[in-house]
Amino acid sequence: MTMSTNKKILYSLSMALAAVLISLYTAGGQPAEYRVFLPTTQPAEKVFPYLTDPAKVRMWIGGLVESKPLTDGPVRPGSRSQEIVEVDGQRIVMESQVIELIPNQILSVRITSPDMEAVSQFRFQPSGLEHIQQVRCKGWLRMASIFMRGPIEKQLNSDFDRLKALIEK
Repeated sequence: MTMSTNKKILYSLSMALAAVLISLYTAGGQPAEYRVFLPTTQPAEKVFPYLTDPAKVRMWIGGLVESKPLTDGPVRPGSRSQEIVEVDGQRIVMESQVIELIPNQILSVRITSPDMEAVSQFRFQPSGLEHIQQVRCKGWLRMASIFMRGPIEKQLNSDFDRLKALIEK
């Protein structure tokens, strides 16, 4: 191979790598939606405290180390808290804010960190609890977000399994 052939191959590989990185970055900027459903016959009054009481939330959300209220009073729209989550030995600090709360019916929360934004909505229905979460990654995490779908779904399902065990006691 001549020097110009090596340069052409290197240039082609560089362009292909750039195209892959741009595609991952672009795709990672789109919100990913996750849905989990917990069938239960338990009344909403028994289930809802596990969504709003920080001590009970820590019992079923995997990796949640601490949930510190940042506003006084009961949980209501506008209430904020700081969440500390441990993932693979790293602690991540996030802030959450209640967007909507209809006791024993709906809870919507916006969760932010430097690397992502998410909106989690919990809806209590006669047949159980539905959780819809939309996640948008930011910064360098955008490129990895496509590969995170499986682990996030696994975590959400595992969390709901723990919640089911708690509310079915």
